[in-house]
Amino acid sequence: MDFDRDNEYARYVREKRGRGHARDRRREEEDMVGAPAKSMEGWILFVSGVHEDTEEDELYDLFGEFGDVKNLHLNLDRRTWLAKGYAFVEFDDLETAETAIESVDGQEFNGQRLSVSWAFLKPGPVEKANGQR
Repeated sequence: MDFDRDNEYARYVREKRGRGHARDRRREEEDMVGAPAKSMEGWILFVSGVHEDTEEDELYDLFGEFGDVKNLHLNLDRRTWLAKGYAFVEFDDLETAETAIESVDGQEFNGQRLSVSWAFLKPGPVEKANGQR
């Protein structure tokens, strides 16, 4: 009986916010290290291996199969006006972005193999100068 009450209290303490509970939150955040991080507007993917002759419309069509592409940025070389080999694709929701990564990563497109990953990942804990977190 006391064991159940102790478990409920422990659960309450984990859910409670405020003073004295920051350590639990830090632990949860450390568990999330390397997880995708949302930008201010949405979930951004980094696409590398883009052929230099690829145009934005082709990438919109490719990633549009998975959902609404909120934004797409294809960097061009200033002298040649050809693609530099990478692009950023933004989606509104996490599930659509995950599906796009799983489907397009490693796929052959315009004669080159594409590599798709998250543009932003949650960072690990920052160490202070004296070696503490």
